[in-house]
Amino acid sequence: MTKRFGLWLQKVFSGQKSRAFYFRWYMINCFLFLLATTVSSYLYPIPYSIGLNRISNLGGYGKNPQGALLWNIFMGIFAVGNLPLLRYLNRSVSGLISAFQSNISPVSSEYLEGSDVSDVSDVSHISLNKFHSFSRWWNFLGYAGLFGMVGVAIFPEDLGMWHVIPALMAFFGLILWLNWQGYALSYIKILSKASVQLNIPDEADQQDQSNRQNSVISPLSASSSSKLKFLQLQIPVPTIRLSRIFLAILDISFIIALFFSMVDIPYHGSSPVLAIILDFPIWEWATFCQIFLSLGFFVRIFPSLSESNPRS
Repeated sequence: MTKRFGLWLQKVFSGQKSRAFYFRWYMINCFLFLLATTVSSYLYPIPYSIGLNRISNLGGYGKNPQGALLWNIFMGIFAVGNLPLLRYLNRSVSGLISAFQSNISPVSSEYLEGSDVSDVSDVSHISLNKFHSFSRWWNFLGYAGLFGMVGVAIFPEDLGMWHVIPALMAFFGLILWLNWQGYALSYIKILSKASVQLNIPDEADQQDQSNRQNSVISPLSASSSSKLKFLQLQIPVPTIRLSRIFLAILDISFIIALFFSMVDIPYHGSSPVLAIILDFPIWEWATFCQIFLSLGFFVRIFPSLSESNPRS
């Protein structure tokens, strides 16, 4: 029983479960975070407000002596709980690009340029090998972001720069990584559209069949046409546009948060609402929430490589 649980846990944290599983995991993780936030803010000595109080105030023992320990414990659990989600998305991007490497690579740039595929200029000048290599390095930013979250839980705001550095690492790492996921999603959509319209010759498929027989990606172990059809069905155009909207909101809120964190704007005589809008905490909270809304969005819509049904 213990061995079976260990294997299950290993599979979860290596990103090998289904999209539906990881979305449920994401919802449970968010619920635990909301529960910890609610309880620790209730234990705050004065009424806690996201418009007036920073996130780190909940974990500071000086400002929240009764609720800080609970908040910091759950922040660490929340960070570790997001690791399987990052592993799932990184594994999905890697698997999809690997599938395209075996399907598009045999096609010459001349063949691409002679087709009527829209956005073909984007495809014909892309090196899949370079993209795959760069993607692997970029994934470390996401892991660094989670590492920063763990650091925030270990080093509360009472410790000054020991808290600020991992906090910046968490924000910058996760935001840059999420932007990369959005770019990868658009890139994969272009490749899937080009591949299906190009109708890659069967000779190329037969030539590479032996190299793909040992693939661990179940729905991508069939013929090239089945693979490409699966990929095309998974990423509708509105999804690409929606991902750009999510990331635009995330990036704008983070830029504003950085601005207000460095600038002290006097709001004396301003209305309470305006004072909150011109303060840092509301934008820090907005950015923090948008990070995990974007994470959940990508988990929900990214092609699932562990399910044979494209619509599942």
